[in-house]
Amino acid sequence: MFAWRKRAAVSVTALLLPIVLIAALLPIFPEGAAAKEDTGGLRVSAEFGYGGKVNEGRWNPLTVTLTSGEDLTGDLVVQVAPQNGMGESTYVRRVELPAGTAKEVTLAIPGGSYSRNTSMIRFYPGSVEKGDAAPFREGRAYLSSSSQYGGIVGVLASDPDTMNFLSLLQSSGQTISVVPLEADDIGGNPMLLDGLDVLVLNDFASDTLSEEQLGAIRTWVERGGSLLLGGGAGYAKTAAGLEDLSPVEVSGGTESVSAAPLAGGGGGKALPAGSSLTAAKASAKAEASVRYSSGGLPLIASMPVQAGRVWYSAYDLSLAPLSSWAGSADLWGKLLTSDLSAATAVGGGVAVPSFSSNYYNLSYALDYFPSLHMPKLSVLVWLLLIYVVIAAPILYLILRKFDKREWAWVLIPLIAIVSSAAIYMTGSSDKTNELAHTLSYVTLDGEGEGLRRSATALFVPNSGNYKVDFPAGTQVSMMSGDNWMGGSGGQVSGQLNNFVREQPDGTQLRLGGMSYWSVAKFTVEEPEGLETGKLDAELKIDEQGEISGRVVNDTNARLTDAALVAGGKLYKLGQLEPGGEATIGKGMTLTSGYYDIGSFLFSTPMSGNDPYVRQRSMTQNIPGSGVLNGVGMQNAFLMAFAEDSGDKLTAGGKSVTNDRLSMYTQPVTVELIREGEVNIPYGYVGGSVIHTNTTQVGDDGMGRVSASPGTMTIGYSLPDLEGVNYEQLDVRLPDGRVQTATLEIWNEAEKKWQPIDWKTGAVSENYKQADDYVTSGGQVQIRVRVNEWTTMALPEIKLKGAVQP
Repeated sequence: MFAWRKRAAVSVTALLLPIVLIAALLPIFPEGAAAKEDTGGLRVSAEFGYGGKVNEGRWNPLTVTLTSGEDLTGDLVVQVAPQNGMGESTYVRRVELPAGTAKEVTLAIPGGSYSRNTSMIRFYPGSVEKGDAAPFREGRAYLSSSSQYGGIVGVLASDPDTMNFLSLLQSSGQTISVVPLEADDIGGNPMLLDGLDVLVLNDFASDTLSEEQLGAIRTWVERGGSLLLGGGAGYAKTAAGLEDLSPVEVSGGTESVSAAPLAGGGGGKALPAGSSLTAAKASAKAEASVRYSSGGLPLIASMPVQAGRVWYSAYDLSLAPLSSWAGSADLWGKLLTSDLSAATAVGGGVAVPSFSSNYYNLSYALDYFPSLHMPKLSVLVWLLLIYVVIAAPILYLILRKFDKREWAWVLIPLIAIVSSAAIYMTGSSDKTNELAHTLSYVTLDGEGEGLRRSATALFVPNSGNYKVDFPAGTQVSMMSGDNWMGGSGGQVSGQLNNFVREQPDGTQLRLGGMSYWSVAKFTVEEPEGLETGKLDAELKIDEQGEISGRVVNDTNARLTDAALVAGGKLYKLGQLEPGGEATIGKGMTLTSGYYDIGSFLFSTPMSGNDPYVRQRSMTQNIPGSGVLNGVGMQNAFLMAFAEDSGDKLTAGGKSVTNDRLSMYTQPVTVELIREGEVNIPYGYVGGSVIHTNTTQVGDDGMGRVSASPGTMTIGYSLPDLEGVNYEQLDVRLPDGRVQTATLEIWNEAEKKWQPIDWKTGAVSENYKQADDYVTSGGQVQIRVRVNEWTTMALPEIKLKGAVQP
């Protein structure tokens, strides 16, 4: 027994000794083998949006960081399935990965709420066309994000807390996120800034940005972005390289001025007594609008730059007393209302932007290819009659004459085949080549340039793979087909038939596995503006609110169905040849609230064949962030359509005919001063919700608002007219008295809310000394107290006054 135990002990010792020796020798082995094992494989991390904030339906930056244990070259693939009606889109970027070095790759991706099921990240050594995806050893290989249904303000400043006072607007129901940025967050692609509503530069050395970065900021502003340049002692360095965008000319140095003029925009919140500001010495440019001034210096000014706007603050936005003043949130919240309104869901997120219906309408309209036609019914009838005549009596008579009636067994099927081929050739005569159909929205800036966003359908006659080429920087995304959720039931499919390859010299859309006689649909967003010409308008308005004047077509396009939309009315202008002129006639009153411009502009079809089906669909898809958002004649715009059958699309290495229908829109102004008298009629100034404590409120941007119990303030920004003294103010309810709400008006002179005293049965009220009701920020404000859920038309205002000599 003991011998057995002894032998067992010896055996165990023999087995353990090699293990002990190996463990003892491990410290003297080279570390390379173990290190190589630790660093092998791929690591991935992804950051989407701006500090995690993502704007729904707009382009947002995605930064993917890849680390490899060995030198690799291949394709980074990002696939997303937006839940807003767009189709599944896949983006490919060529990447070189040096061993052990983290490589950052930044792409512009459509904003949306993404998860493991609706997004994926892969890396293909070599290329996506060849080989399999390499597994990620570490990291999350998908996007994790939630859409931001509110404004996003990016801040590039020495103090990361700059503009944090805007967070106080949360208490009024406005969702605004302030995101500190670093210089590296500003890329060379302007579309990476598309998801920002406002970009703030304050006490920041802008000359440290590259020319490419400054160019991206400039292009982003021209495309519709809002840039705020902070002043004070550091204004010169902040505006360095962007002086042409600044609303002011800086003379150098600073001056201490009173902050008191800003108090009027602070929502009744008092400034500390004797508050002063260190303001940059500057003078406003001719095209700039001065909102506040003190001591002869502009404190806050703004200037339009094509489709965008640049703001100027004479003082440093991060310094006391204004940075700690509770009224700063109200001041800048009101000033930036229009810049943030496209994305801000006031009152708990009821007014959430929805793109599914828009893209559905576009997809529907794209099916109507102008170059594809159904064969005429008369032709098909004649072919059928010829077949019946030949196959029956004529064939019978011929065969009987030659006594070959048994040949009918062969000839009748042969004639049927030939007839079928003839019918097929007749129906497919215009479907033998690739064809493209594009619907474009072109926003004119009134200075000769325009921005274009398009949706395209490409018809292919044969099965196979196709490549569509675009200029560098073009952003492309797929549109969904019958499945409006996109992808596979709203999830990413993992299939790589269709993808967008972004390269330094161009963008290429690859359409793989296209079937016979099939159509692919996609959107195209061009980063650079186009030389389009403009619509030259001279417009005046009378006391009854009727517009007169003329419009000249200074573009090179033949415009059809042109119209002026202003103050709730549509004025048809008809057809305008290049250089042609139209006179403003009598306007048509648009239905209050949810009107459809297309139903007023185009006659109702008497049959099922609507020649204006594409135009109707496009008017229903007017971009909410464009010039058509909002009511009032200060938001007046011209619109017209132009067809271009000579446009080309590069597909499969050859030029493809592209039938392009463009809808042009251009904001216009209406003259208000005549012989020293100022008349602002009802409908000229549109209102919008600027403050609320209700849990739910939706402003449709076209004159109607719905709200739950609480209070909401409606602001009416008056046109910037120098030296005007307003003498009379009228307020009216276009849809009559509302029983579930009461209204008050802000008395600026007395600094209090004053009930609107409606006379019995009246729906309007008149105020003398109208200047008492205009805030220092140039607004008339009406507060609505809602007792129960209410839907109502916004009150309208009218003003009269005179220009002071």
